[in-house]
Amino acid sequence: LFNVLQKSPLISLDPNYGSILVVEFSSYLSNIFICITEYHHILIYDLTGDEEINPMYNYFNEEKLYSLQPELLYTLTSQIDNDIQSTIVSAKLNEKDSKLVATGSTSGIVYVWDFGNLINELSLKVINT
Repeated sequence: LFNVLQKSPLISLDPNYGSILVVEFSSYLSNIFICITEYHHILIYDLTGDEEINPMYNYFNEEKLYSLQPELLYTLTSQIDNDIQSTIVSAKLNEKDSKLVATGSTSGIVYVWDFGNLINELSLKVINT
């Protein structure tokens, strides 16, 4: 994670789920970003995190406090059939309400995920395949 005004990254994450293929920030919830891994995991992070984890690594931007130890909120696994050797290669959060995220795969399948329910502690639902 970089600040465009600095040469070095603010933080570096290694989620141990293989290569990271896609990273996307939410335009609706500016503290949320997702990562897509080579093993079809969708990792949802919150930059606000827990202030008490490490208060020396906090960053203020536009009156918001961001933790430089982001909290992994959820790990989702795509239902892509690994026998097809398909890989998620793109992701886009909905610009109006980024509780929806669309992922595209090398097999030509688009999945639309509703993680708004996850924010409310409910289970994930694939709403379109």
